[in-house]
Amino acid sequence: MKHTCANFSPGQSFGSILERREVNDLIFTEAKYIPNTYIPRHFHKNAYFCLVLTGEYFETFKGSTVRCVPSTVVFHPPEQLHSNRFQNSTGVCFNIELGTKSLNRISEFAENLSSPRHCNGGHIARLGAKIYKEFNMGDCVSNIAIEGLTLELTAESSRDFSKTQCKHIPPWLKRAEEILNDSFQQQSRLSDIAKIVGVHPVHLAREFHKYLHCTVGEYIRRLRIDYARQQLAESTLPLVEIALAAGFANQSHFSRTFKLNTGMTPSEYRRLLI
Repeated sequence: MKHTCANFSPGQSFGSILERREVNDLIFTEAKYIPNTYIPRHFHKNAYFCLVLTGEYFETFKGSTVRCVPSTVVFHPPEQLHSNRFQNSTGVCFNIELGTKSLNRISEFAENLSSPRHCNGGHIARLGAKIYKEFNMGDCVSNIAIEGLTLELTAESSRDFSKTQCKHIPPWLKRAEEILNDSFQQQSRLSDIAKIVGVHPVHLAREFHKYLHCTVGEYIRRLRIDYARQQLAESTLPLVEIALAAGFANQSHFSRTFKLNTGMTPSEYRRLLI
C-alpha cells in the first residue's frame, strides 16, 4: 500500500503563523494550532527544531510516538516523515529551521544531525526559550543574538545526543523518574524514593546524574518550571497560586527560579504569549 505525504516548504506550517522572521539561512516561525488538530504524514524540506510553548501533542515518526508538552524540544533532520495530533487545548510552537547552507556549515562541527530526537526541559529547552525571547525583542541586535544562540542550541543538542544514545536507563531508575514526575509538586526526600525503587540513596543520586545529566533536585525544579510555564500560558491564575501549586515555597522563590531557568520573569513570559 502506498502512503501519501505532504511536503512543507521552508517556513510553512499547518497552523496559523503568528510571527515569522528570516536571519540569513535560518527561518523562525511562531505557529498556533487549534485543539484536536491532526497533521497527517508529512516532511519539511529543512532540518528544524520545534519548541513547544503551550498545549500538548503526540508526534509519530519511525514507528515511535512521543508526547510533546511545554518545554519539549523536538529535532527533525531534513525530509523526516512524521505526523502530529494535538490534544484538546490550543497549541503554540516556535520553530527554528536550518537552511541547507546553515546545516552543512554546522554539520562540519556538530555530529548526530541526521537522526530525530526530542527532550523535555533542561539546558536545550532554556536555549530555545532564550531564542524565543530574542525573536520577540526585535531590536537592532536581536538577529545576531538569535543566530548565535541557534548555533549553541545545535551544538548542545548534538552533544546531548552523543551522551545518551548508547545508554540504557535501568528499569529501577525509570521508576524513580516516574515517581518524580508524579510527585514533583510535593516535598520529596531522596531516601524515600530510593527505598521505593530498592537502591541506596547514594547509588540513586550517582546513577541519576550519570544517565539524566542533572541532580534529583535539578530535575524536580525543571518539572516545576515546566508546570508553571503551562499554567502561565493556559490560565489566568495569579502568580502566587501558580507558585504554590507548582511546589515552590512562595512567589518570590518561584520568580527567582523561573528567571534563572528561562531568562525572563513569569510576568514577562506570560506577556509574550498574550
